[in-house]
Amino acid sequence: MFTRWFIIPATAGALLMLLPRPVQAGYVVQAFADANTILDNPGPIFDAGAATADARSESGLFVSIARAAASPGTLGSFASVQVASADPGVGQVYAFARAGFTDTLRVGSASLPAGTPVILLFSQQVEGGFRDLDGFVLGYVVSQMNPTIGLTDSNYILHADGRLQDSGPPILAWTTVGATISLRGTLSVQASYRGGPDGGSLTSDFYHTAHYYADSLTEGVFLTSDSGHDYSSPGALQAVPEPGSFTLAAMGVLGCFGYRWSRTRFGK
Repeated sequence: MFTRWFIIPATAGALLMLLPRPVQAGYVVQAFADANTILDNPGPIFDAGAATADARSESGLFVSIARAAASPGTLGSFASVQVASADPGVGQVYAFARAGFTDTLRVGSASLPAGTPVILLFSQQVEGGFRDLDGFVLGYVVSQMNPTIGLTDSNYILHADGRLQDSGPPILAWTTVGATISLRGTLSVQASYRGGPDGGSLTSDFYHTAHYYADSLTEGVFLTSDSGHDYSSPGALQAVPEPGSFTLAAMGVLGCFGYRWSRTRFGK
């Protein structure tokens, strides 16, 4: 992770903002549903470049469904398993869905010169939950927000048993007018039946939805994206922090240089 610093005259910076640029935005979706499969790290991407992906596997004993939808700043993922009764031929039943987007944000201003310090706030809001939990089943939701700025990511991790592993805290970052920032968001859910004498079920429903936001806390600064999506959070404040708050924020950002959050890898 790093910050790109642009030290150029304001006029030149304004002209650069007007030059044609390749669009750097897109999304991927993935859905997998099957039986007798152990899938700790799902690999191939299904329907890459499409807005939605769906998968379904069923027999007389089980139904497994996965669904994912993606657009810039908004993701949805759904996974569900239903096993009527235990059967040696069924074994494990698995459903997994992942949605993701990548976008490029550009920090601009009509009144501030290029290189002016700017404070940005990145945040996420995940809506959904688990239901139909019965039998020996496992499930989770993982939402990740990764801006190429600052020294950390924001991870929201919740297990079907109610255990909150990470709360997805907001990211406070310092950059400059004229900077370019890549932003990535992913939303993954799993529901799996791990066997048992009486069958089981679990639905991990986070299809409506996860939102990813980026706000400027510096007056006179705006963010544009290559996708055209507005990443402003509802009721976002566009104000200059008071001197004391500005200093504290700066100290917090600089203090992060001694600390790096470890990324979480999910096993089965």
